[in-house]
Amino acid sequence: MPRLLLIAPFFPPMTRVGAKRPLMLARHLPAAGWEVVVLTTPSGYDPEDRTLERLIPEGVVVERTYSPPRPVVAAPAAPKPSSGGGGFLANPYLSPFDRFLSHVPGAVKAAKALVTRHRIDAISVCADPFTALFTGALASRATGVPFVADLRDPWALQAAKQAMRPVPSRWLVHRAERWAFARASQVVVNTEEALAAYRAAYAGRLAPERFHEVRNAFDLGMFDPPVVHRPASFTVLHFGQFRLLVPAAPLLEAFARFVRDRALPPAQARLAITGTFRTEDQAHADRLQLGPYLDVQPDVPYRTSLSVLRSAHVLAFVLDRRMEMTIPAKLYDYLAARRPIAALCDQPEPARMVTDSQSGEVADPNDPAAGAALLGRMHDRFLAGGLPDLDPALAEPYSARVQAERFAAVLAQAVARR
Repeated sequence: MPRLLLIAPFFPPMTRVGAKRPLMLARHLPAAGWEVVVLTTPSGYDPEDRTLERLIPEGVVVERTYSPPRPVVAAPAAPKPSSGGGGFLANPYLSPFDRFLSHVPGAVKAAKALVTRHRIDAISVCADPFTALFTGALASRATGVPFVADLRDPWALQAAKQAMRPVPSRWLVHRAERWAFARASQVVVNTEEALAAYRAAYAGRLAPERFHEVRNAFDLGMFDPPVVHRPASFTVLHFGQFRLLVPAAPLLEAFARFVRDRALPPAQARLAITGTFRTEDQAHADRLQLGPYLDVQPDVPYRTSLSVLRSAHVLAFVLDRRMEMTIPAKLYDYLAARRPIAALCDQPEPARMVTDSQSGEVADPNDPAAGAALLGRMHDRFLAGGLPDLDPALAEPYSARVQAERFAAVLAQAVARR
């Protein structure tokens, strides 16, 4: 069986969202025909949940020498959005690079040793952190083993994030991305929109067949068996935190209009939010007189989160055009939960995922009346007893098993080009 060196600075027991994709690949690539060796950071670079280590299969070798040792960071309960960390190099909008830039020479040395020791056939890098692409490219050049760049999110082409960078930083990011991609046998992105954008951006530089789309996914085996306690009141859940490019306003305004139009008291309708609720979002909710309707819950450990998701009547997410070429990780967890989805979304691709899987409905995030009407239709079905679990077969295309098989096919192409 061929062997893959999976370079992933973010990996369990880290709790951040960015550790999920490499874990799912490590769990499912062996069934798709690839043994996996992981090169990741030691403890101390991020909050951790040691129970997540139980999800790593016994046959997967994990080498924690990507970075120098550090003191262990205490863990919050739930995955956190990816970011670079602290300091100038960690500012995702000021610096072109991340906090792991200085670790690249040592990581290349570690990668070369693993290639020799385990007779590696292919190298893949799960980025971000995007400087890990430098590690993969340099290790590939030194060993002759083909390198696959696996981007969880776009790097240079995500317009909203790039607009927040100074011009010199933006220029360096484009240069760095082109350098890394030129040395990659294959480049993987995780949405169809990103695939089309990258093929267009690199037309004349790289052949379009060098680019592939392998989605993020859900893995039911990563959750504890759910314990469902569905409340009597109609409950809409937003799982995870709001932030700069994931605004709370569309959901708050839609829910406020929904309860106002239907004259629903707090005992009959609830808006539940897990994770930290920002001060500005609480202030907005107060202006909308939503305080009595809100249930703000602390972070939930990822392994137990399926119980929370399945206990809601409706699962909501917000996504606007600023986050082009991305699909929120929570959408895959929502598909795993098989509860109806209220998508306040004006991006075609995630909207299609919701409709194609028959998992819910979509409304314009900039139109509170449309969002309220969507919630109203789901409330009508709730009152009629018609909010059953969704068909798991319709969500299966978004499972980790299916996506790992797609990734294995990309690896096979990389080896064939060697």
